Amino acid sequence: MEREQAAQAGAIPYRVTGEGSIDVLLITTSAGRWSIPKGGIDPGHTAEHTAVLEALEEAGVIGVLEKPALGTFERRRVDQDHHVTVFALRVERVLERWQEQDIREREWLPATIAAERAGLEEVGRLILQLARRKRPRTKGRKTG
Repeated sequence: MEREQAAQAGAIPYRVTGEGSIDVLLITTSAGRWSIPKGGIDPGHTAEHTAVLEALEEAGVIGVLEKPALGTFERRRVDQDHHVTVFALRVERVLERWQEQDIREREWLPATIAAERAGLEEVGRLILQLARRKRPRTKGRKTG
């Protein structure tokens, strides 16, 4: 019997600190694990639209979605398999009140700690990939 496939999209909300490092906003799932905002892609919507909407509803953040996607991962559930496309979202505004604030916690963490705390290894891997991509570049010095 073939398993049902579900397309999902998610966002890794991040901000750049004064020192140039990356902080990531994690949220709790209904099971109490730390993760990123993500959800099913509704008919007629794109992965990009879904990622932005989930970040707003689940984490209470508004920002700029960066394309292309950071990557994808597969998540096997009891009733179906989920294919999740994940984008970076540079946060511009954090809302004091948001739709799911009564059922979720949120916390800003340095990227390396967020990667360790994320409940799914694949999410941690994508957080570290984002941090490497956003690492401040040091200018080379000429010697001579």
